[in-house]
Amino acid sequence: MSSLSVDGRANRRELIQGKGERMNRKKKQQPRASSGTGRGSIPRRGVAGPVNPRQDAHAASQRKERWETDEEFVESIVQNITGGLLTVDLEKNVTFFNRAAEQMLGRSAAEVVGKPMDTVFCPERGKVSWVLESLHTGQVFHQEETVMLTQDGEPLRIGISTAPLRDRSNRIVGVLASFVDLSQVARLREKKARRELLMSLGEMSAVVAHKVRNPLASIKLGMQLLRKDLRRASALVRQTIELIDQEVDKIERIIEELLNVVHPRDLNMTETDLREIIARSLFAVSDGVARKRITVSEEYSPDFPPVLADAAQLEQVFYSIFSNAIDALPVEGQLSIRGISGANGCVQMEIEDNGEGISSECMPKIFDPFFTTKANGTGLGLCLARQIVEAHNGFITASSEVGQPAPGLRPGKTIFTITLDQSASPPKVPKKPWLGGRSSDSL
Repeated sequence: MSSLSVDGRANRRELIQGKGERMNRKKKQQPRASSGTGRGSIPRRGVAGPVNPRQDAHAASQRKERWETDEEFVESIVQNITGGLLTVDLEKNVTFFNRAAEQMLGRSAAEVVGKPMDTVFCPERGKVSWVLESLHTGQVFHQEETVMLTQDGEPLRIGISTAPLRDRSNRIVGVLASFVDLSQVARLREKKARRELLMSLGEMSAVVAHKVRNPLASIKLGMQLLRKDLRRASALVRQTIELIDQEVDKIERIIEELLNVVHPRDLNMTETDLREIIARSLFAVSDGVARKRITVSEEYSPDFPPVLADAAQLEQVFYSIFSNAIDALPVEGQLSIRGISGANGCVQMEIEDNGEGISSECMPKIFDPFFTTKANGTGLGLCLARQIVEAHNGFITASSEVGQPAPGLRPGKTIFTITLDQSASPPKVPKKPWLGGRSSDSL
């Protein structure tokens, strides 16, 4: 037992000594640090032994190129994201403005960067400036709403998210703001509201048509019987019968237009020349044009194409717009019609008049059902017009400047723009009550 123990201890000593000698040999093979800065002698990953100055300079150049490439990569990401992006410093000046922001607001980075943030932001009175809130409090805000200014000084409603920018000491040095255009969202909200309104009208219209049309038929029959014996009636009786007849016709027209709005007719799509539709619509309002001695001008681009459309329904659209224009125009006013062949298969029609214009209070309502500024208007004309245009894969917009069309004073201006997208698939006829629209009568 004792001899085995002695031999075991001897073996362990030999193993320990051998391991120590191997470690010493390994240490001797490692390079020593130089007496300078030591930059060239620090072992690099994947490199054995010292690095000479030429290799060190090459590695530094590679690192610099890699850093520059990384900066270009980050710049490319920031410039090509679809949302607008800008930064503001502590002095409230814009320090960065990406490409999407340029496109959204129609302003170049060169004319915005270095300028006060008030040149692009237009917060509503009494509303919070989310950029300033982040700058002063360090808070992060998500998907808030505010207003920015386009190149033309027009307000643009946007959704904005803000976060403070901090340095390595965690001090706030500015604010990063990302934003998106909410105009499309606003249009969807408006369309949803119209849908809900007209769905209610759809439920009501069938009841109204049934309840009203039957008594009207009896009234009309009575008027026809009375006309047979008008020779003995006094002038007052004849005038009364004529007035009743006119009012009955008006009620029937309102019912018909209401039913057209909530239950649109099927589209009869054929290849159509819009210039022919315009000519027929102008002929329908020719009495009003002659009475006011209105000058009508037409201008079409050389490549103005035919369109796939329901000619009869589009004629109703133009008749409604022309009727409104004639009512608004002064004597010897001007009505201008322009046809433009747009990009990506779009065809655009512009109808401009120099009448009194539409007030800013009325403008948001002109396409609403039953909104009218006329004593004898039904308020369904433009409503049905929009319905018909949207059924054709298009949209209709209006802009106006209020003026004073009296002699010597500044006239107003109203432009209706109809855009038909001919590149899309053929329009589908809605089978449910229409969600937004207008009728062939005027405002």
